[in-house]
Amino acid sequence: MPPVWHEPWSWRPSRRLQRCTCCGWTISSSSRSWRASLALTADVALRAYLPQLVDPDGIIDANSKLTASEAGASLAGPAAGGALSALLTAPVALGVDSASLIAAAAGLWTIRSGESRVVADRDVRWGLRGLATSMTEGLRFMVADPRLRALAASAGLFNFFDGVIFAVYVLYATTALGVSQVSLGLIFAAGGAGALTGAVLAGRITRRLGLGPALVSAVLIAVAGEVVIPFALGPPAVAAVMLAAAEVIVGIGAAVFGINNVSLRQTVAPAALQGRVHAASRMVDSGLYPAGAMLGGLVGQLWNMRVALFAGALGTMLAAGVILVSPVRRFTR
Repeated sequence: MPPVWHEPWSWRPSRRLQRCTCCGWTISSSSRSWRASLALTADVALRAYLPQLVDPDGIIDANSKLTASEAGASLAGPAAGGALSALLTAPVALGVDSASLIAAAAGLWTIRSGESRVVADRDVRWGLRGLATSMTEGLRFMVADPRLRALAASAGLFNFFDGVIFAVYVLYATTALGVSQVSLGLIFAAGGAGALTGAVLAGRITRRLGLGPALVSAVLIAVAGEVVIPFALGPPAVAAVMLAAAEVIVGIGAAVFGINNVSLRQTVAPAALQGRVHAASRMVDSGLYPAGAMLGGLVGQLWNMRVALFAGALGTMLAAGVILVSPVRRFTR
């Protein structure tokens, strides 16, 4: 037996190492949380500021361009990061990532258009009480408007059941279907390509159908893509193609829905409440996803992963039902 097993100190981590590891994980988790929080804040601020920069008739096209740039970055970013890490080491890739954020901030700084007096002169409330008041204002306005209420409910339901699906998606694809890691990466890339396609086509679709019918069509397309997922069977190559097709369909529908959803909020909400309404909507849209993921994991554990996939796919139909019975479908402006 090697001597290492006779010396406890030689294989047990020292307290100093344990502390350093815990500190490293804490700093890493904290930095990721801060980065996600700041990214969400920037996104809400951007959506609230956009109506100050473009005419009402150009809001959908502006949101389409923003979404297209985000989808393009999501497609090209991981590939560029991997190439930089392989050619110039990971620290250089991280440095380039940081430099890109600085460049983005510098680009925003060059915008010379000011905010309206209604927004700039509004009293700012600080502290927990001010935060609660602002959140309440945004939620109250969103709930009071039947169109915004329906959109928030639809998006929240879709994300909740999408979380149910993706709690078991990767494990099901790799173990039950035998999809390789490379194929799985291509499947997710197909979803990004679908989102980019939807962002490019969103303006044309909305101009042709109208805002409300475009929203209805988009959510139906996205739901159709989700329904395909649990039916992906057969040899790994066939299953991978079906999953990729489903991701493309979901990506197109979700992009068109998201662009028009934001555009409708920007059209309906007054300038002074833009940020609050967008933040309230994001809280509902994104906040239900983790709850759905927890439910999906529980269903997959108690029954099996395919049951969780079917439950999630059928659940997304509720999102379509909410839109179909709401005033949104008659909104053509």
